[in-house]
Amino acid sequence: MRYDCLIIDVHNLAYRTFNYKKEVPYYVSKKQVYKKSICAFINKIEELKETFLHADGTIYLLFDNQTSRIDLQSTFYFAERKKAYTKYKEDRDKQPKEFYNSINLLKYYYMVSPPQYVTIQVPMLEADDLVEPVLRLYCTNKTTLMVTTDYDWARYVSAQVHWLPGYSVTEPEDATQLSARMGFPISENTVVIYKSLFGDVADNIPAVVSERYKAQFLQFLALTTDPDAVPFIACKDYEDESLQEMCKQIKEQENQYRINVQIVRTIPVRDEHVYAVTTKGRDSKVALRAVQEAIGLSNPHEKFVFGNIRRPRA
Repeated sequence: MRYDCLIIDVHNLAYRTFNYKKEVPYYVSKKQVYKKSICAFINKIEELKETFLHADGTIYLLFDNQTSRIDLQSTFYFAERKKAYTKYKEDRDKQPKEFYNSINLLKYYYMVSPPQYVTIQVPMLEADDLVEPVLRLYCTNKTTLMVTTDYDWARYVSAQVHWLPGYSVTEPEDATQLSARMGFPISENTVVIYKSLFGDVADNIPAVVSERYKAQFLQFLALTTDPDAVPFIACKDYEDESLQEMCKQIKEQENQYRINVQIVRTIPVRDEHVYAVTTKGRDSKVALRAVQEAIGLSNPHEKFVFGNIRRPRA
């Protein structure tokens, strides 16, 4: 299947394509970057474009804050999230400065690319917070493929919006397929409840209930799909013993559950703000060629494959 829109989680994809731990950085315009890793990222985008995008489709590249996510915790914008739970994402590895320099160069590369490439970045926000407005403002009534392994994005999967997580799943999934794999109907609210109850090791979100109650989770969703109503529903008595035990754990950890919900929910972004930071590639062939030569990208538009795919020999 080919799509009208690709939405790329840039930092997430960079973590999967960069091989910087085995790469020596080089100076490009006074800053050191990982040239081979940048080329691998660009080649991966071209592979995705060739495989999944319509000829007249658009690629939206969503960037996190340009510095590390750990740095976000010390800013006022994330004060509420950090105040809610001080361990939120604190164990995420802080990458070397050359990693972030490489991300910044990638952003510039796509800003001077053809208009088919669109970059979006809001200071102090993560890419997670930009998905909903991008889908609503730019991808309504269009088939869309999200490229990320971040399960926070799963809440937006639908009949028209698919995702390509890329680790355990190698083909795009729609809402029906993802729901079958996860074991519950996928929606924004159900994903918030799921992560708030069972936690997320990657984001240091602690579990409120034991994983052994995942079978009862579907029963619980039949009672409510409103994350704010969960503590009230858990106060009722149920004949099913396992469901009653699950509710008991929710009641005992009600405060942590409410904290988790606050963390898992995205931060709203005003439409005018999104419009202001949306940048279409300005198709500057001179600048684009300069970057390609600087990083040793000979011809990014030739056929290639990431991983087991053929690529031109040097």
